[in-house]
Amino acid sequence: MVIYEPNVLEELKGLVHDMHTKNNDLVISIFGRERSGKSTLAANLAKVLDPTFNAVTLPKRVGLTFADFARIAPTVEPFQVIWVDEAGMFSKRASYGVKNRGMVTYFQEAGGSKRIYLLCYPDISEIDKKVLQRSRLFFETSTTRKGKYIVKGWTAEQMDIKIAVLRLFAADSIAKRWGSVPRLATKTFRCDYKGIEDEMVAYGKLKELNLERTDNNLNELAEMNLSELGVQVGYKIRELTGKTYKRMQLYRYVRGALNDEIESGNVEEFDYYEGPRDIYIRNAELGDRIIENVLQSFPKQTNENVGMKQKIQKVQKSTNLYLKSNKNIELTV
Repeated sequence: MVIYEPNVLEELKGLVHDMHTKNNDLVISIFGRERSGKSTLAANLAKVLDPTFNAVTLPKRVGLTFADFARIAPTVEPFQVIWVDEAGMFSKRASYGVKNRGMVTYFQEAGGSKRIYLLCYPDISEIDKKVLQRSRLFFETSTTRKGKYIVKGWTAEQMDIKIAVLRLFAADSIAKRWGSVPRLATKTFRCDYKGIEDEMVAYGKLKELNLERTDNNLNELAEMNLSELGVQVGYKIRELTGKTYKRMQLYRYVRGALNDEIESGNVEEFDYYEGPRDIYIRNAELGDRIIENVLQSFPKQTNENVGMKQKIQKVQKSTNLYLKSNKNIELTV
């Protein structure tokens, strides 16, 4: 038994039975601090609630991002588990964007999907109330000093109060909020890795892949369009030659350098892409090469060149002043 509480197991089986008889879905909310065992509990629950959940099917049942969930959810059969890890995507903050609001709307409208949703929250106080209202069970995870995982089960009424209390500071207000509602969890039990070792290994690999994807997302944030490259080139050209060029001219320079790189076969398909308004460079090395290729056509301004240029300007200035004061003089070459 991976969950050390027979009564909890019986209640879980009863909820699944209700799903079959009433054609409802089942939403379970799991929350707790980092490294408190949320993923361990989710894997345990998935094994208990869904006989088809194992290390092989886990990658097709666990969503770590918006894209994962959108891809996985339509493929999950009724009475099977979808495990949404770090479900901050259900935030109540409208400023989090269209995707977040779309996820909340999905949960409002997916009541008859007959799927089992395990939602792991980093901070339950930030989750939209519409999603929390769909939850049948609330589990809070924590660890003992010896590193054992402890799980507390809360009712929906208790959770409403717990979330409200997080926004209160006065002791008397907190007491009034609780009133006659018990402050102790309705269930407290232990769980561990026994029986789900393979699933946790598969989950660990999935997290590693997601970490790589997160790094790639950072690279995408660092991508630069040709207009921005042109601005960089303009600064460097001014340092080299002392001349200032217009942005359109600089853009033509970097666009030409990109075309040269493409023709030489040094550019991969993923290195750049054409957006609606500009061309975006994903590969930082490609951006550096474009800048270097443009600068090669601009000779560096040396001290000798600077001195000669200043002398020529001085002679021109003197000549102009002389001509202004002697308008009738004709110069012959």
